[in-house]
Amino acid sequence: MQFLVFLYFYFVANVVALDFPSYVKKCSAKDPELNKCLENRANEVIPHLVKGDRILGIPVLSPVKIPKLDFQDGGFKLSLTDVHFDNFKDFTLSDVIFDLQGGNIQYTLNSKYLNFTSNYALNDAQIMRRNVFGRGRFRMVLVNNAMRYKTGVELSRKHGGTYIRGLNADLKLESEKVYFYFENVRDNSAQDAADTNIFLQEHSRAIFEEIRPGIERLVLSYIEAVVTAINEKIPVETTIP
Repeated sequence: MQFLVFLYFYFVANVVALDFPSYVKKCSAKDPELNKCLENRANEVIPHLVKGDRILGIPVLSPVKIPKLDFQDGGFKLSLTDVHFDNFKDFTLSDVIFDLQGGNIQYTLNSKYLNFTSNYALNDAQIMRRNVFGRGRFRMVLVNNAMRYKTGVELSRKHGGTYIRGLNADLKLESEKVYFYFENVRDNSAQDAADTNIFLQEHSRAIFEEIRPGIERLVLSYIEAVVTAINEKIPVETTIP
């Protein structure tokens, strides 16, 4: 899967050899509702997979700890350190399109909340013609999120099986609401932190548009890391007989 679908694939492929729990089920390639089967099976195993498994080569995804993230676009620069993110465990998968013959895999990752906490540094960022600056604790909450993942597919034959390689993967994030909190933040109008946070929240959508590409790249990087490991090892025939 690319991430959740293929996390499931990898888990399923090892059930017989490693005696994994019976709740992990395969999907038949002849199933006319194959996309729905993959969606259901992935949602069943997500809570187990996000805990990580050294044997399977799956990293811990709950929580995710990131040393540093930088968002920069024009006059806006936000640096985050000691970032904590713990929402992969809450993801559900929907709207699966698994079309190997057409070279196309798509699905949507859904999450009620995406919650990031960290330290931040904001140095004279230009926000609605104000210079905003500060350092301290930071929190960002994105509400009602849908992340549409798409990738092309190339198939290859080796070791007697068919293997998948993703091509030009892309992820787009849509969030219904956005909330920010910046500790000790100020702007050049000499407002205190509370007033400046009110100003920033009033313009939260504009701030979100500045950092959305970085969030999309972050989530996609976790997807691609897992995808590469899985696709190099597990043939399609093992997981969708």
